[in-house]
Amino acid sequence: MQRAIVTGASGMLGIHIVKKLLESGWNVISIVRPGSLRKRPWAVDILRKTEIMEVDISHPVPLPRSDVLIHAAGVMHGKTLEINYRGTINVIRSARTRWFVLISSILALGDSLRESAQEDQPCRPVTGYEISKCKAEIAVSKAFGDNATIIRPVWMYGPYTMNPDIIYLAKLVKLGISPVAISENLRIAMVHAWDVACAVSSLIGESGIFNVRGPRMYTFGELIQVIESFYNKKGMKVVVPRKAVSIGSLFFDIARYLLLSPYDIPIDRLRGKYGPKIDLREGIYETLEWLESAQKVKVKRK
Repeated sequence: MQRAIVTGASGMLGIHIVKKLLESGWNVISIVRPGSLRKRPWAVDILRKTEIMEVDISHPVPLPRSDVLIHAAGVMHGKTLEINYRGTINVIRSARTRWFVLISSILALGDSLRESAQEDQPCRPVTGYEISKCKAEIAVSKAFGDNATIIRPVWMYGPYTMNPDIIYLAKLVKLGISPVAISENLRIAMVHAWDVACAVSSLIGESGIFNVRGPRMYTFGELIQVIESFYNKKGMKVVVPRKAVSIGSLFFDIARYLLLSPYDIPIDRLRGKYGPKIDLREGIYETLEWLESAQKVKVKRK
């Protein structure tokens, strides 16, 4: 049986990757931050089917040999350079694997996204997060060469999410407020974590960079409409000007994706191996059902 190591295994994407690998017959070692399972009890039922190692990737730690190492650990805010870049360097130094898969982000392209999202487009990162992802990609390519796969997902959602943006939007709609971006051209590329996990599984052994998004691009308005439909609410429309979106991009991940997403995110390279299947309505409903069951979208009413 082939062995896979998954870092960030207790996160939303990590859990989905572990589930997919187990389904495909892999022997999985789950790498989690010390103490993370106490904060994420929902991960335990899945990860207990694997060998669990508590590892702080901010320090080099010897890892077991593996056929593939999938590095899905990372953060969007805070110590992005320390965890996303230097943590990747530590994992590279510790890895004893035949193949390395890095979970990067479409935002590694930075301002280049305003022009094109082709995989071979030069990166022009701006924010700390974008810089950390771009530098991690360079480090993996340098260390593993053709024995590496770099995955660039767009904005991810799904069960087990702790993304504050989707939680915040759900709370607003529950309170009867529906934010609407002023420009109809503000599109967002989204992808369900299960589609990313399936893409990762399909791309093991495939060299290069691969964009991963959902079946199509969406507008911000479509996202809000699906959330309204789930809660059976039609809230008061609050227009969000483009300038406010620009300011919001400093604090909210979704605003950065809205600002940078071009008309389309090409996934021609991915389609040869896997075609995204989960549409927005199905995926958001599943996500909100999980958030409600985990009591993550409670609102206080006066």
